[in-house]
Amino acid sequence: MTHSNVESTLESLGSLLEKTVSRFGLKKKSDQWKVVQQWPFIVGETLAKLSRPVSIRDGVLFVAVPSSTWAQELDFQKNEILKRISALFDKDLIQDIRFFSSSWKEKKEFDNPKEASLSQEEKKIVEAMCQEIENPRLKPVIKKWLTSLILLKKQKNA
Repeated sequence: MTHSNVESTLESLGSLLEKTVSRFGLKKKSDQWKVVQQWPFIVGETLAKLSRPVSIRDGVLFVAVPSSTWAQELDFQKNEILKRISALFDKDLIQDIRFFSSSWKEKKEFDNPKEASLSQEEKKIVEAMCQEIENPRLKPVIKKWLTSLILLKKQKNA
């Protein structure tokens, strides 16, 4: 495969991903997931060990902490944390953060988004969207990504 073919394939793939994300209305959810993934970078390793993002609803990030004392401490730092999130992501992505005391053993929304499964129709949609991907190593990665996005949307709507 020549360099120009690789570039063309990557551009086609990028276009396909943009259309997919747009089609399912998942851009914002995908960006919100990035906030969760980047939590240690946003708050620092020490605070990340003492806090855990568990869900995002209507622009509000809910974060579990081990005690009400930590919830209060992080609440004092909320504006600074929101500024960091806004600097890294879209300013309207997260409008507020709510810290709450929670047992770390409770099931959290972001723990395993793959517990649910796709319907047959959703599986067909994923297959159709990946049909033109020729790279055998890339195709399963894109399928897994699309499946995760659909499952996240289903969880949000549940």
